[in-house]
Amino acid sequence: MDTGYSLSVYENDEESVDHIDGESSKQYVRIDSLFVNAEDRGHGKGRELLREAIAEAKTYKMPIYIVAGMLGFDTDISRLVPFYESEGFTAIADLGGEVLMKL
Repeated sequence: MDTGYSLSVYENDEESVDHIDGESSKQYVRIDSLFVNAEDRGHGKGRELLREAIAEAKTYKMPIYIVAGMLGFDTDISRLVPFYESEGFTAIADLGGEVLMKL
């Protein structure tokens, strides 16, 4: 997998996230696949990518979510949650090995 990210925009989505965070949100943006190659980690590339993703997601003026989870065998979820929290996300649900977070 290459270093980068993708966004998914849900407008009037059939599967709202209201069962997860108590809000009726059928319109939202999810940051998907935020990934930094192992050799690029620890040099600020992940934070730079996350900030780019957040900036793009904010242009939609909808709630923003991200899932802290395993994208590979070398992903450490115990580091992901605090990393996302440091950029303003709040953990709202444990998804059994992954954590749903909202900005």
